[in-house]
Amino acid sequence: MLNLQQIQQIAETQNVIFYKPNCSFCIASKDLFDRLISLGVLENYQIYTLDKDFDNQTLTDLVCIYGWKPDGIQSFCSKPQIFIKSEYIGGNFEFYKSKWNIDTSFPNLKNPMRF
Repeated sequence: MLNLQQIQQIAETQNVIFYKPNCSFCIASKDLFDRLISLGVLENYQIYTLDKDFDNQTLTDLVCIYGWKPDGIQSFCSKPQIFIKSEYIGGNFEFYKSKWNIDTSFPNLKNPMRF
């Protein structure tokens, strides 16, 4: 498992998704990354997987460095957590609200659970 210093270095040098398998929000974020790659906006990205590459506490400690604060109800940060070009984006909702969501065919897509 990666330690805090290692995942901080990854976040500062790579386009990355800190990912949880079978998570619909993680899958939606990966889909947006794939669209950005296919359109030539980004060249690449890496996926790091919960319980394989990092643990909840280490990722939570990382995003706390960037200003996220546990609120009592949610003591661990949500997945995915996304960094692009050394910029902390946040989770899936923030990714779809960010300047990186260039897909105008779905301008209101913010929640992959919306039916």
